[in-house]
Formats: sequence, structure tokens, C-alpha cells
Amino acid sequence: SSVINTLNRLGDEGKTPLLFATDKAIEGIIAVADMEKESSAKAIALFRHMGIQVVMLTGDNERTAKAVQQRLQIPKVIAEVLPQDKEKHISALQSEGHRVAMIGDGINDALALKHANLGIAMGNAAPATKAVSRLVLLDGKFSSLPAALEQGRQVIANIEMVANLFLTK
Repeated sequence: SSVINTLNRLGDEGKTPLLFATDKAIEGIIAVADMEKESSAKAIALFRHMGIQVVMLTGDNERTAKAVQQRLQIPKVIAEVLPQDKEKHISALQSEGHRVAMIGDGINDALALKHANLGIAMGNAAPATKAVSRLVLLDGKFSSLPAALEQGRQVIANIEMVANLFLTK
């Protein structure tokens, strides 16, 4: 039917349809969606340029996640993940030998953030989420993360250089 086609089209666009109906008929459809910032696609491209694999781990349904994946050029998406299962996915990636950074802002992300090699909370995150994270992006901008990680790499390189100077003397 045309309603099913409309629902499928909205889902393919990453929107969640809300149906308004009486006992006899569907009276209307409204679609809602979280829209990602343009800077998010640039940040993901920078991560890939830095050699960082990007995985979107989300509770969103598969259709919505695939739409976001396409818009942001995200290489891998794991969708329909319950909050209590996010940590299991982090652990699975770690058991494959990956060092995992997890970015989150909700209380439902806290356990996964705690178990990630690097838990990163957004500035507007729940207090418990910030408490278990090792890094908090105060400006709350996902696009700030590539620069923050690069600065961290430079700090580590400087520390190693200084340590080598002391060890060789």
C-alpha cells in the first residue's frame, strides 16, 4: 500500500515515522530524525586519513543506521544494540586486538565508555558518563576529536623523546 511505501521511504532516509490513526484509518504520518552535522562527515574522513577505523555502534534500527552510514561515509555500522550490549561489542573488538575509543553522551553509554581503551564523553554528557570517561570534549563537538587525538599523539611522542634523552645519558 502507499502507507507502507511511505514508511519504507522515510526509514531509508533515516527518519522515524509516527503514525496518527483512528480505529478505522491512518490519518497522518509525521517523520522525525536526528540530523548529523556536516562537520561529522569531515571528522570521520579525518579519522580514516589518520588510520583510525570508524564503527558506528547504535541503538537505532538497521534502516536508520544504514541511512546515516551512507550520508557520513561510515565504513561499518552495528545497529539495534541494546545499551547493556554496547560493552560486549567493545570487548569483542578488543579481543580481536583492536584498541577501542568509544564516544558517548548518554547514561546508557557509561559501561561501554568505562571498558573502552579510551572513553570519550561529549561536553553535554550525563555526569555519570563524564565520570567514567578519560576524555571529555568540553565544546561537545564531535568534529573537535581528530585534532584532540592528534595533539595527544604529539604529547606522547614528546614524552618518548624526552625519556630517550634521559635514558641515553
